[in-house]
Amino acid sequence: MIVEREVDCGLVYRRVRRRLMASLPSLDSHWLGTVVPATAAWTVRDAVAHLVGIASDLNAQRFEVTDPDEWTARQVHERREATLDELDVEWEREAATFEDGLRLMGYEVGSHFVGDLLHHASDIHHALDLALIGDHEALVVGLDFYLDSCHRDLVAQDAGALGVQAIDPPEERWTLGTGSEVATLEAPRYELFRAFGGRRSERQLRAMDWTGDVDAVVAVLSAYPLPASDLVEAH
Repeated sequence: MIVEREVDCGLVYRRVRRRLMASLPSLDSHWLGTVVPATAAWTVRDAVAHLVGIASDLNAQRFEVTDPDEWTARQVHERREATLDELDVEWEREAATFEDGLRLMGYEVGSHFVGDLLHHASDIHHALDLALIGDHEALVVGLDFYLDSCHRDLVAQDAGALGVQAIDPPEERWTLGTGSEVATLEAPRYELFRAFGGRRSERQLRAMDWTGDVDAVVAVLSAYPLPASDLVEAH
């Protein structure tokens, strides 16, 4: 890992999970059927079902994944008739074991699932025009995972080093990859999180505050496919 922090990832995950579910109970079936632009194949209900399915599958040790898309599609399909209350009950039931697992497996695994949850929660809030999920600690932890993923890709492709600067307090700087810096990127931490997590189009990535050779690194900024259209969120 680029950074190792003394953070209880299970506790952070629980806090984001409960905040997400607390923001949804007033939704009727129409809103639960809203398409999530960041994951356009899914509705709000589908995105929640996927999050519940991850916890259930990993608790049951169903994680021998050969096709990630097939794995996540099954999670959604198995819960296609579930109400929001039923999804909430299942997630709460699975949560204690899952959150303990995040503590036991260490920061790399814990930060991965905190980051994944925060992305999907942010996707849902964006789809419903709700305020951002305001959890700075979760944002710090989640970004750590995606920065480390980019670092590994830069090293594997021998693409040089990328300097990354979070410009909002507390300011923090990272050097990803190895060798001489070929480019630097400065942005608020939330924008970095969404960019490295595959929630910004290539046009949006290129429009960020860069110096140096953007072409050398933009293709490896995110491990996920980039959206074809811009994803614009209110801050």
